[in-house]
Amino acid sequence: MQRFKIQFCYNVLLIQSNTQIVKKYLIGFGQILNLITKSKENLNNLADQLNKSFAQVNTKFEEYQKEIEKMNKQLIKISESIFLNLFHYKLKAFYKSIYQLNQCQRA
Repeated sequence: MQRFKIQFCYNVLLIQSNTQIVKKYLIGFGQILNLITKSKENLNNLADQLNKSFAQVNTKFEEYQKEIEKMNKQLIKISESIFLNLFHYKLKAFYKSIYQLNQCQRA
């Protein structure tokens, strides 16, 4: 009977010390879980900020792209106009030189 008492007391002490050790470990795990939770929140916040920034940049990009397309169309029109004016000028000069040749041949 004495032996069972001693064994019981030993088991109680062992359980108490194990409980304290487990509590220490659990505190550490709780801190780790808190750190993970805070890290996830921070990452989610960063992802939200990044998405907002991307949306703003994308909007500006589309605006600039439309402006560039508009300018490109204007440049094409200007280029065509210059080409046509130059063509008409050269055509007039050509007709003038033909007219002058005809005048020389008649004289």
